[in-house]
Amino acid sequence: MLRSRDLLSEAAVESTDQPLSMLSLEEQLLRMRNQIGDLDSQLNNMYASFNNLSTDMKRRLTAVERIFTQNRRQIKLDCMRGKFKF
Repeated sequence: MLRSRDLLSEAAVESTDQPLSMLSLEEQLLRMRNQIGDLDSQLNNMYASFNNLSTDMKRRLTAVERIFTQNRRQIKLDCMRGKFKF
């Protein structure tokens, strides 16, 4: 699933070249630990990106609400006169 969405790091993809059955238990655990670390950093990056985007969208929405509040009367008159059609 992560590969299909390009969310799996290249290091994790390359590390699957050798079958796990050929590796010792310690090597398997080390590989899993590295993959979990990569996934953790990717998840942190996605969360930061989402947080930045949602903050920006909230700021934009607040600006639109402020403009609407300041111009509510004119918007209502324009709608009554038929300048806006919904």
